[in-house]
Amino acid sequence: MTPWAEQAITFGKAVILQFHRRNEEESEDDSVYIACLKTVIQGMVSTAPDPLSRRQAQQALYDYARELYVQMWFDIDDDGDQPDLEEALDTFESLYDIGRWPD
Repeated sequence: MTPWAEQAITFGKAVILQFHRRNEEESEDDSVYIACLKTVIQGMVSTAPDPLSRRQAQQALYDYARELYVQMWFDIDDDGDQPDLEEALDTFESLYDIGRWPD
Protein backbone atom coordinates (compact mmCIF):
# COMPACT_ATOMS: atom_id res chain seq x y z
CA MET A 1 0.00 0.00 0.00
CA THR A 2 1.31 3.45 -0.83
CA PRO A 3 2.26 5.82 2.00
CA TRP A 4 -0.30 8.35 0.75
CA ALA A 5 -3.06 5.72 0.86
CA GLU A 6 -2.11 4.68 4.38
CA GLN A 7 -2.28 8.26 5.61
CA ALA A 8 -5.56 8.96 3.78
CA ILE A 9 -7.07 5.79 5.25
CA THR A 10 -6.04 6.80 8.77
CA PHE A 11 -7.53 10.28 8.42
CA GLY A 12 -10.58 9.02 6.55
CA LYS A 13 -11.38 6.40 9.16
CA ALA A 14 -11.16 9.02 11.91
CA VAL A 15 -13.63 11.26 10.09
CA ILE A 16 -15.96 8.36 9.25
CA LEU A 17 -15.92 7.12 12.85
CA GLN A 18 -16.81 10.56 14.24
CA PHE A 19 -19.55 10.94 11.66
CA HIS A 20 -20.83 7.46 12.54
CA ARG A 21 -20.96 8.32 16.26
CA ARG A 22 -22.87 11.50 15.48
CA ASN A 23 -25.32 9.53 13.38
CA GLU A 24 -25.86 7.05 16.22
CA GLU A 25 -26.84 9.94 18.48
CA GLU A 26 -28.95 11.88 15.98
CA SER A 27 -30.34 8.99 13.89
CA GLU A 28 -30.27 10.58 10.47
CA ASP A 29 -32.11 8.86 7.67
CA ASP A 30 -29.88 6.16 6.18
CA SER A 31 -30.09 7.67 2.70
CA VAL A 32 -28.74 11.01 4.00
CA TYR A 33 -26.13 9.34 6.21
CA ILE A 34 -24.74 7.15 3.45
CA ALA A 35 -24.74 10.00 0.91
CA CYS A 36 -22.62 11.99 3.38
CA LEU A 37 -20.28 9.04 3.87
CA LYS A 38 -19.83 8.83 0.11
CA THR A 39 -18.99 12.54 0.00
CA VAL A 40 -16.40 12.11 2.78
CA ILE A 41 -14.78 9.17 0.98
CA GLN A 42 -14.75 10.96 -2.37
CA GLY A 43 -13.23 14.01 -0.73
CA MET A 44 -10.51 11.99 0.95
CA VAL A 45 -9.43 10.28 -2.26
CA SER A 46 -9.78 13.32 -4.53
CA THR A 47 -6.23 14.43 -3.80
CA ALA A 48 -4.60 11.07 -4.44
CA PRO A 49 -1.35 11.44 -6.36
CA ASP A 50 -1.99 8.37 -8.50
CA PRO A 51 -4.76 5.90 -9.43
CA LEU A 52 -3.37 3.09 -7.26
CA SER A 53 -3.42 5.22 -4.11
CA ARG A 54 -6.93 6.41 -4.96
CA ARG A 55 -8.24 2.84 -5.39
CA GLN A 56 -6.55 1.59 -2.24
CA ALA A 57 -7.87 4.39 -0.06
CA GLN A 58 -11.34 4.38 -1.60
CA GLN A 59 -11.79 0.64 -1.11
CA ALA A 60 -10.50 0.65 2.46
CA LEU A 61 -12.71 3.60 3.46
CA TYR A 62 -15.75 2.12 1.71
CA ASP A 63 -15.24 -1.20 3.51
CA TYR A 64 -14.83 0.57 6.86
CA ALA A 65 -17.97 2.69 6.39
CA ARG A 66 -19.95 -0.38 5.32
CA GLU A 67 -18.73 -2.34 8.35
CA LEU A 68 -19.82 0.42 10.73
CA TYR A 69 -23.20 0.64 9.01
CA VAL A 70 -23.78 -3.11 9.30
CA GLN A 71 -22.80 -3.02 12.99
CA MET A 72 -25.29 -0.22 13.52
CA TRP A 73 -27.95 -2.21 11.65
CA PHE A 74 -27.52 -5.06 14.13
CA ASP A 75 -27.32 -2.75 17.16
CA ILE A 76 -30.62 -0.96 16.49
CA ASP A 77 -32.81 -4.00 15.97
CA ASP A 78 -35.50 -3.28 18.57
CA ASP A 79 -37.96 -5.96 17.46
CA GLY A 80 -35.96 -8.84 18.80
CA ASP A 81 -35.82 -10.22 15.26
CA GLN A 82 -32.54 -11.43 13.87
CA PRO A 83 -31.31 -8.72 11.48
CA ASP A 84 -30.47 -9.91 8.00
CA LEU A 85 -26.83 -9.37 7.04
CA GLU A 86 -27.60 -9.59 3.34
CA GLU A 87 -30.32 -6.94 3.68
CA ALA A 88 -27.93 -4.62 5.54
CA LEU A 89 -25.25 -5.02 2.86
CA ASP A 90 -27.75 -4.59 0.01
CA THR A 91 -29.14 -1.46 1.62
CA PHE A 92 -25.72 0.10 2.12
CA GLU A 93 -24.53 -0.77 -1.37
CA SER A 94 -27.71 0.46 -3.06
CA LEU A 95 -27.78 3.75 -1.16
CA TYR A 96 -24.04 4.27 -1.74
CA ASP A 97 -23.90 3.25 -5.39
CA ILE A 98 -27.16 4.61 -6.79
CA GLY A 99 -28.62 6.72 -3.99
CA ARG A 100 -31.84 4.68 -3.77
CA TRP A 101 -33.26 2.15 -1.39
CA PRO A 102 -33.03 -1.41 -2.74
CA ASP A 103 -36.08 -2.90 -4.40
